[in-house]
Amino acid sequence: MIETVENLKSAPADRKTIKCVVWDLDNTIWDGVLLDDDRVTLRNKVAAIVKTLDSRGILQSIASKNDYLMSMDTLKDLGLSDYFLYPQIGWKSKVASIQTIARSMNIGLDSIAFLDDQPFEREEVNFWLPEVLSLDSRDLDGLLEMPEMNPRFVIEDSKLRQKIDEVITLENDPTRIPAFP
Repeated sequence: MIETVENLKSAPADRKTIKCVVWDLDNTIWDGVLLDDDRVTLRNKVAAIVKTLDSRGILQSIASKNDYLMSMDTLKDLGLSDYFLYPQIGWKSKVASIQTIARSMNIGLDSIAFLDDQPFEREEVNFWLPEVLSLDSRDLDGLLEMPEMNPRFVIEDSKLRQKIDEVITLENDPTRIPAFP
């Protein structure tokens, strides 16, 4: 079953805290489809949600069927590119992308939430990776209130993990400029 924010507000307390939110791009991070119109606009509240998740020590990545360079340039123009680690932007399945992200971050699939506007993509992830929390990106308003998105403790180590992972990412993409001095 695909979860909704409303269902999860009353979820059992034993559900794991999310360590990484994996975002789709088209009609999720931004309104529109990048390959149809390169003048996409950032969805309302997305920047604030991304920054709040980051301040809570929750890592973020991307699984999107899109052109990599166009997508990263657009994220940079929107001021969000530095928040996403190990972005998987290309033409492989979202299932394969999420598996790659989990391996790269060395985290369990049960600590990942996946946001996408397309029911087919969420259902495919839910079928092949039932431990991943699949959420409809049209329902972002309650995302930050979900218990899974509110770690009981935010320690400096979890907030610094993004910076550490970013340095490791530089080894794979030397053209990427780090977000810190």
